Amino acid sequence: MRMEHLGVRVTTFCNLNCKDCADLVPYEKSCHYEYEDIVNDLDKILGVVDFIEEILLGGGEIFMYPYMNEVIEYCVRSSKIGHVFVVTNGTIMPTQENLKVLKNDRVTLRVSGYGVHVAPQRDKIMALLEEESIQTEDLKSMKWYDVGNAEYRNRTEEEMKWVWDNCSMRFCVTMCGNGKIYWCGRQIGADLLEDYPSPKVNEIVDVRNTPQGKLAETLEDFYKTRYISTCNYCDGITPRSRWIFTATQVLPKKLALDLFAFEMMLREGENVRLILNEWLGYVNEHYKALLFETEFAEALQVTRDVSQMLTRLKYTPGGGMLEEDLYRVLRSWNKCNLEVLRGYRFYVEDPCCLLNPAQVRYHERNCKNAVNVFVLPSEDFKNDRTNTADILVTVQEIKEEKAWEEKTGCRSILRYAFLFDAF
Repeated sequence: MRMEHLGVRVTTFCNLNCKDCADLVPYEKSCHYEYEDIVNDLDKILGVVDFIEEILLGGGEIFMYPYMNEVIEYCVRSSKIGHVFVVTNGTIMPTQENLKVLKNDRVTLRVSGYGVHVAPQRDKIMALLEEESIQTEDLKSMKWYDVGNAEYRNRTEEEMKWVWDNCSMRFCVTMCGNGKIYWCGRQIGADLLEDYPSPKVNEIVDVRNTPQGKLAETLEDFYKTRYISTCNYCDGITPRSRWIFTATQVLPKKLALDLFAFEMMLREGENVRLILNEWLGYVNEHYKALLFETEFAEALQVTRDVSQMLTRLKYTPGGGMLEEDLYRVLRSWNKCNLEVLRGYRFYVEDPCCLLNPAQVRYHERNCKNAVNVFVLPSEDFKNDRTNTADILVTVQEIKEEKAWEEKTGCRSILRYAFLFDAF
């Protein structure tokens, strides 16, 4: 059999932190896959196929992978591999050793087209590649599309087939460093993360643990797939997909947690004017970060609402705020914070077993976008200075969140971010 395309993910290390990464790399534990494992898995595949028309090497960011040159050289040496594509985000300047390996008629460096605020060295890198006569594919006009969140879609079989038939991601067949072949980055995420249920066994190919004599048959069955279970948790990239900003970066954790803290303080309904003034000062101070690393329209809407509230407070006898006005600001603020925190995964510590464990999302603690949440029996325990968790929350606060949602029309960040209905 011939394989038209095989991606090979060699690393999950990346120097960017893209919130809408189609491969969910920012939410995985960062690691370099062993060179020997990758080569052994490829040897096994090449032993049962006639030809692989193209290999696509990527990550993560491949220029962070210590054995990048060796993997490229291995692929070029093979008479059963046609062309080798190497994917980079265009942020790291190639070394002379890299350039020497890349200067091959069978190798193309595919450079993502991110803006200067994300990839400030891109123009210099492209100029160097041209000077060194490196074969490149410049994706300067690339677009990203929204594939949706990880919620269950409850699609019919026919609806799943439609998503599958119209999704361009199904052409992204990729072998991960664990020796398994997947249809797309979302399916890899389903296997490695807690965002989705794991793929069914017959929807992937476990190269490393499949006997050599059965691998060809297993690959043939794999390519007969009509759709995968992950399609029920993803909208795919189809003609219906919505365009989104390319490479929007996750807001730094300190800023994200500060925005969350502002909302929690405002919910108390005390010192409203002081909190709103502090918010405006904070937005002005971190304007650039908010502009380039979030859906800034959300933050601007909150700023407008806050300014209007401060004007109203100035001319209101006693300086008070009507409850419905406060809730309007909170709803706008809440929408912004939910968008910001969408870039994070929450690791819940519940040492006293206060929650129903079946209803709690336990994400990877060691991913770079992890927020540590510690569940406390009561407010008294919040004075414990030895607890270094990012968010301390009591059982009572969690219980009150549902009522808060109904009262204000806001969506509880605590429930949205790391809990289902825990009680």
